[in-house]
Amino acid sequence: MQLMWGDDLSQETQGLDILGVRGLDQNLEAALVNGITTISIRARYLTILPWAIGEFFADEVASGATSYDAERLQNHLARVEYLALAATVADPASGGTSGLLGSVAFSAAMHVLRAGEPIEFPAERASAMLGTYFGPCRALGILADAPRGSPVAISITPRGRDIWLARNAAIRDAGLVKALIRDGGQLNLGLAQSAVPWLSLNRLDRNSEEEALLRGALTEDWRTAPAAPGPYERFNQTVAMLRVCAASAPLRAESVIADKYREAVEEGARDPTVLAWAEYEWRGRLHFALETMFSAICQTLSGLGEASLEDIVTDWRSRREAPDVLAAAWSGAAAAWETTAAGARSSTPEDLFLGKEVPQSDIVALEPHARALFSFALATSLAAQTASLRADNLFCDRGSVGDAALRLVSSAGAEPFEVALGRLAQLCVEAHLKTTYRKMANGQNCSLRFFENGPRLAPTGLPAHAGRSNIRLRNVIGILAEAGVEGMGRVA
Repeated sequence: MQLMWGDDLSQETQGLDILGVRGLDQNLEAALVNGITTISIRARYLTILPWAIGEFFADEVASGATSYDAERLQNHLARVEYLALAATVADPASGGTSGLLGSVAFSAAMHVLRAGEPIEFPAERASAMLGTYFGPCRALGILADAPRGSPVAISITPRGRDIWLARNAAIRDAGLVKALIRDGGQLNLGLAQSAVPWLSLNRLDRNSEEEALLRGALTEDWRTAPAAPGPYERFNQTVAMLRVCAASAPLRAESVIADKYREAVEEGARDPTVLAWAEYEWRGRLHFALETMFSAICQTLSGLGEASLEDIVTDWRSRREAPDVLAAAWSGAAAAWETTAAGARSSTPEDLFLGKEVPQSDIVALEPHARALFSFALATSLAAQTASLRADNLFCDRGSVGDAALRLVSSAGAEPFEVALGRLAQLCVEAHLKTTYRKMANGQNCSLRFFENGPRLAPTGLPAHAGRSNIRLRNVIGILAEAGVEGMGRVA
């Protein structure tokens, strides 16, 4: 490996995509969910935000403001966000508390409020609601970036204006709620309860105009004459897929996606939406396999000190035992060291975890040598499972590290197994170094887990953990259910 770099380790970051493999599956999923993100969790924020922005600009006009003040908007939205948190906490109705903005930062204050003691609105602070929900609102045609040259940064679309007006028409104690938001000050349990119908995340009432408008925003394209199929078509196809799944079992995102992958592999499903979600799952499993190998390299290197890849593989070979988790997945794991790469490949079960979720927590708890073997087994099974899909160009070669890994394990032949395992390890090492050096060249902090010292690797002391990115589909299911979209009532 002849890779150069020119920065030191004075600034380190843990990094998330340390192999450069996560972005691909993340982008595949993002194209299917129409703006919903891994952090946009609750449906009612999608109506509260345009209402709050509309109220801010209305108040600005009424007060005679002559210029847009971004800080004033942030403070206003922060008070709305805080009152929404308090109202949800004070709401006696049952409902989930996940996804409440500020629930961690203000947990102590909310405990005091529940106990019946008054609390103060926090001093001037920025809102998390704008950063978290503006993107989804923009994708759904509820809010928009202001036109170039506009004195403000955000504009409310006709769809957003309808939501704003519908919420105002429904707020009976508008003066009280708006005064709390405008003035801040002291908040007690009674005041928080007065805001429950309008701001509690668990009170998006069925059959209300607010809910109907949100449901329309989620499922009806805001473009009057789209020139080509776009995000709404893909999203609505996903919704249709979820309805079919919900008819037979409560919806759980991980199970749905695992089953779509199985349908594509085992049943030959060729529905474009099923294939899209199947490729997402395949790519996610592949990136987990590579990160599992990389975490094994880093942990072994940390124990050995400066070492070559050959030293690392030799250390793995010296630890022959196959834990129950690994042996259950690949019965030939322990014997692989005594055979050729082709022999090890042929002994891996082609249906490994097909139709099931990969037990990630069990895998990451394994010792490094077992993780390395698991990585080879998972990559090999993924190559076999998708061979026909890739041959038919239904799963395309996207030039990624994962595609290179599949070619590597698929071509493993008469060489000893440990040689093939070392090549897979080297692929991960090179991917990490190239990804990290590129990020550093672009001004990002250093996330190196090791650096080259001739033919050896020197650890930096940063740990590496295998995993998968958060799943957007989980939030899609929750938001659809909260918004009353038909067929989304059964959520696991």
